[in-house]
Amino acid sequence: MNNSALVEALREAASRKGYTLRCADADRLTPASSRFPAALLAPPVVHSARGRRHGRIEYDVTLRLSDLGADLPPEERYRLRQQIENDALEIFTSLSRHQRIIAVENLNITQLPFSASLHGEAAVTAKARVLTFF
Repeated sequence: MNNSALVEALREAASRKGYTLRCADADRLTPASSRFPAALLAPPVVHSARGRRHGRIEYDVTLRLSDLGADLPPEERYRLRQQIENDALEIFTSLSRHQRIIAVENLNITQLPFSASLHGEAAVTAKARVLTFF
């Protein structure tokens, strides 16, 4: 249940920023279609769980955001990656507004200087630990 709530919170937050969220295997975090901007979510991994009837679950979350940028000059691709990085930050910071999410910790956002597919997209990968309660 917490996993579903977390994925739905990420889907809503990404949608507010204009991204279409798709779930993917961790080793296949590349755009599955030509629908951009794209948000690709690896399956959240349970880091720890505490409690029986009431407690908390900590998930390690990996999210890749991308948008088309193959035809852009280098300066504009850099600005696009900066914007995508800001979007990732806003998506993760907005998660704590969800009723089942306590906090987001250890957020790490990495700009990818190369395209992960033939689409030539500009992309960032964001990783964080998300604390939820039940």
